[in-house]
Amino acid sequence: MCSFRIKQDDVDKFDRRIKRAGFTSRSDFFTALVRIVISEPKQNPKDAASAWILNQMPPLSEDKIEQAIEDAIREHLFAVVAIHGADVAFERTWMDLRTIVHEKTDIWTTASELRCAYIRFEDKYRRELCEHQNKILAGEIP
Repeated sequence: MCSFRIKQDDVDKFDRRIKRAGFTSRSDFFTALVRIVISEPKQNPKDAASAWILNQMPPLSEDKIEQAIEDAIREHLFAVVAIHGADVAFERTWMDLRTIVHEKTDIWTTASELRCAYIRFEDKYRRELCEHQNKILAGEIP
């Protein structure tokens, strides 16, 4: 049994990252890592672990994936979020956004991950979204 002191935000990012690598849980990931380290007795454990992790993990960090999602929402769905809000925009467009993000990152995102991204986007850009909505409703933007 192991325990770690890690911020919840980091735990969430770690969980997403190991799931992208094909592990079903943190336990599966750490079990595999321990097995790699103990199966290579002649190799430095740090080197064995680093090489294995580099080989298993997706090439982009979670921050870069989140940024790619945010950029795609801004570029392709800004007006939809402005008019309908994050929840409705998610329900209507998440599969399209998923495809756009995959084309940019070669990573398939989950529906729950995208739902959180829409909500974060709406919270982060609330003022801009309101201004855009007002312009659309006033007929200033077709």
